Amino acid sequence: MSRIDAVLATQISDAVRPVQVQREQVLQVAAARQRLQATDADDGSQLMDERSPEEVSTAVAHVKRVIEAASGHQLSFAVDDSGKTLLVKIVGEKGQVIRQIPSQEVLDLRKRISALVGALIDEKA
Repeated sequence: MSRIDAVLATQISDAVRPVQVQREQVLQVAAARQRLQATDADDGSQLMDERSPEEVSTAVAHVKRVIEAASGHQLSFAVDDSGKTLLVKIVGEKGQVIRQIPSQEVLDLRKRISALVGALIDEKA
């Protein structure tokens, strides 16, 4: 009888686990929103630029874990070739890029516009 109970308990826990994980993620997001609102309401003086690199990397890692757990896709952060733009890539299970923010077209457009501006405006010091 106890062996049947153990098998049944395992099956129930396997069925309930995804629901529990989803609830925990919702609670984590709600808690993060409350912390953010409390920080903004307190003084509003601490901007993202004033955060330490450790705080930023911890927040990025947390967001990455939550999104990867919720969607099943990999999330990567990188800086483009010029070193000025943060790229966010969503990568599928087979390694294909599903979405890139900003898109490659936008990055190419920025390069062309900056080249045109450089050709049209020539300032002398």
